[in-house]
Amino acid sequence: MASLAEDLQTKKLNITEFRDITRRALEYMQAVITDENEYKGYRLCRSESAGIKKIHQTNKY
Repeated sequence: MASLAEDLQTKKLNITEFRDITRRALEYMQAVITDENEYKGYRLCRSESAGIKKIHQTNKY
């Protein structure tokens, strides 16, 4: 099986392949997100790895 990063780069040919990669991505996010907050209609997620903190912004809706 390809890594998640490699798999995200490949074209999905049907809805089943899209569903599978979406599930993998969501499972990965749950494993790396350390904190989650809402601010002005956005969801702010913080991750920390090897002492490096990152903020990820996504639409709430």
